[in-house]
Formats: sequence, C-alpha cells, structure tokens
Amino acid sequence: MADKSGYGGRVLVAGATGRTGSRVVRRLLHYGVLVRVFVRSAEKALEMFGGAVEMSVGKSRIVMPSEGRSKGVRRLFQRSDRIH
Repeated sequence: MADKSGYGGRVLVAGATGRTGSRVVRRLLHYGVLVRVFVRSAEKALEMFGGAVEMSVGKSRIVMPSEGRSKGVRRLFQRSDRIH
C-alpha cells in the first residue's frame, strides 16, 4: 500500500468495524490515506475492507499511543461513548 494522498502518514482507526469507524476508514481510503485498523474481529474487517488496510486485532477499549499497534502512525481516530 502506498500513500497516494500527499498526507505522508498512516492513520490508526480504533473500532473501525463500527458505524462511525467504518465511515472514517472508507473516507480515508477514498482520499488515498494509509489506514491501519484496530478491531476485535479480523474476519469482519476483511469482509468490510479487504486488503485495503493494515490490521491489528485486540479487545482494548482505549488505544494508547505508546502501544506497538500505533508504531508508524501519525494520527489516531478513536471514538468511545464511555471511558472508564
């Protein structure tokens, strides 16, 4: 995957298979931005995005920037209704 947007970075979208997250991913892909998704279900993400995204699978509710899944990422998109 190559960045075709001119953005020059990768965006990590947590909760990418949800309603809001999936819209964000599709919009970023539309503009040619490199996307890494953080999801609970690899199968669901593959069904939704195919090979157009990098994938990280886990169950954390909050993604911390220091975690390995955010290596090489310039921006993080994360939406949460509840933060504990």
